[in-house]
Amino acid sequence: MRTYGLILWTCLLALTLNSVSAEDALSLGVRGGAVSFSVQMDLTGLDIEYLFWRFNSTHSVLRYSNESKNPLKTYDEYEGRVGLDPHTYALTLHGLDFPDSGVYSARITDHKGYEKDVAKHMLHVHEAVPELAFSMALLYFNVSEGSCNVSVLCEAGSSVVSATCDLERCVQVDTQLTLQHLHMGLSLVQGTVYCNASNLVSSRSKWGRMETVCTEEVVSPPMESMLGPLLIVLNASAPLFLPLLLLLLLFCLIKRRRHTGYYDKFTTKAQLKREFASVELLNIYEFEEFYRSPFPEESPKGNPADADRKLLLAPQTILDPYCVDQL
Repeated sequence: MRTYGLILWTCLLALTLNSVSAEDALSLGVRGGAVSFSVQMDLTGLDIEYLFWRFNSTHSVLRYSNESKNPLKTYDEYEGRVGLDPHTYALTLHGLDFPDSGVYSARITDHKGYEKDVAKHMLHVHEAVPELAFSMALLYFNVSEGSCNVSVLCEAGSSVVSATCDLERCVQVDTQLTLQHLHMGLSLVQGTVYCNASNLVSSRSKWGRMETVCTEEVVSPPMESMLGPLLIVLNASAPLFLPLLLLLLLFCLIKRRRHTGYYDKFTTKAQLKREFASVELLNIYEFEEFYRSPFPEESPKGNPADADRKLLLAPQTILDPYCVDQL
């Protein structure tokens, strides 16, 4: 039993030594860049007739022949994009793009027809970190207090990180990361604000000095920060606010017309009854006495239309509906 166990252990050890660990052969590439895949064992002295580099074990990338006058053959999909080192047999792939991500393996064949895997690499292609846009804006600065507050914004494409910094530290306010595997942060080191952005394949950094911003004294918050919430509310309520404003103006115009004290000579008693049917200012006896009294400029003969005329020329008063009915 022990003999079989020893044999099995020896076979597993040999397979482990001859196989390639995909985890140890992880390769990272930048989109648009290049990457090289090396052979993972010593080929010195081996009888090599052919060497093939393949992609995902289904597509041939390149073939090397030890006896051919044209030792290298590049397959159509990789024409002009690959190269092979004649001494180390390392494969170089240019113009990387996302579809190039996958497993690249190499296999040799000797003159007896025996095959052996000699390389295996797992490639991941990533976008490089975009160019950073960095800005600093003064929020508060008081020389006597020795204090300064600055708003900092750092952008990497559509990814954004913002913070508020004083002379001692930065407090991150907002972070919006849209790119995969991207890390961004703002920090303050000895009066300098740094923006660092990185992913698996590249990194970028920008910085700015606090002393270049903390120059002009500002003892109150900027007007933009004070009006910002109000402008946001007004902008959000504009569709509802404008119709209400128009209705209010129309209501005021109607109200003003109803309460005006002037009536032209064509105003009738029926119109007066409609307009002033709310408030009682004259009783019936006072109204009748006033109605029957002649006007100073009235002619002796009188005129039936003078009654209405006297009413129209009377002081501007609001008549009780009962008084109007007595007309």
